[in-house]
Amino acid sequence: MTAVMTLPRSRFWLATVIFVIATWLGAGTLLVLQPYVHLDPELLMLTQFGPTIGVLAAIGLLAKDSQQGTKNALVRAGVGAGIVVALFGVCAAALALAGQPLHWPSRSSSG
Repeated sequence: MTAVMTLPRSRFWLATVIFVIATWLGAGTLLVLQPYVHLDPELLMLTQFGPTIGVLAAIGLLAKDSQQGTKNALVRAGVGAGIVVALFGVCAAALALAGQPLHWPSRSSSG
């Protein structure tokens, strides 16, 4: 049986606003970083991880009510970050195996 979390209306709307703002900012940042990573957008769009950033921000807000909740949220966030890093590694390895390794830009080529 799973526990259901009930929130007062004000906390719900605060968590929703935090989620939306963090998602927009996270997706925007990832959109700016996409050309520097040289990942083909047809292969992987980094902006798809924007909602993950929003969820992690909302979890951080909601989990601060209890220490156990915070610990669980941090563990889950760590596992989620590990999965994202692993997926990035798999994509980088697949590109390398296909003969198209990642090319990290030099600072002089970005501007």
